[in-house]
Amino acid sequence: MRHHQAHSRNLETVTLDSLAEWNANLHGELDTMWLLIGMLLVFLMQTGFAMLEVGSVDVKNTRNILLKNVLDASIGAIIWWLLGFGFAMGDAPSRFIGGSNFGLMAEDFEDGSGYAYGSWLFQWAFAATTA
Repeated sequence: MRHHQAHSRNLETVTLDSLAEWNANLHGELDTMWLLIGMLLVFLMQTGFAMLEVGSVDVKNTRNILLKNVLDASIGAIIWWLLGFGFAMGDAPSRFIGGSNFGLMAEDFEDGSGYAYGSWLFQWAFAATTA
């Protein structure tokens, strides 16, 4: 009997508000997960394009093609962080080109769910793959 009473005190009372909050948190986390899965799939296209390019050239040029693809993604990440994300996703009164979010810092991604970081990675994967 004593064990049952101690166990029931540890259980949290489930209310409609607590379920709504849990559902909202879950929704944000699932959105972030899908962004990251999408980012991974798009970035894996980069490796597919690299293999296509390697298959189209002589063996002696394989190393150059693979290095080009690595540098594409690396330099693309720096340029996307510094300029691209701000132009594409920044706030803009004219709605043509963004004027904020250049050179984002860690505090710019602190939204609690990781969605902002996932969005940045997702957009970068497209920018790097299309380059």
